[in-house]
Amino acid sequence: MMDNFFYDVISDTFSFQLSILGIAFTLFTVLYSFILNKRDEMILYRDYILNGNNSPTINQRNTFAKVYINKRQCP
Repeated sequence: MMDNFFYDVISDTFSFQLSILGIAFTLFTVLYSFILNKRDEMILYRDYILNGNNSPTINQRNTFAKVYINKRQCP
């Protein structure tokens, strides 16, 4: 009786830990992909600026991408 109880508790605890780990990996992957997407946008904007297309809209989008990346980085 007690062995079955402990087995159930350990099994439930292990399942809970695996689900938390899966959620953490998912969040990390999603945030990392957003940061990489903004980084790619910054590279594109840099190329626009270096080629002479120095419009205020491109500068603003580049600044927003920098702010987005800086807010998402871990301290």
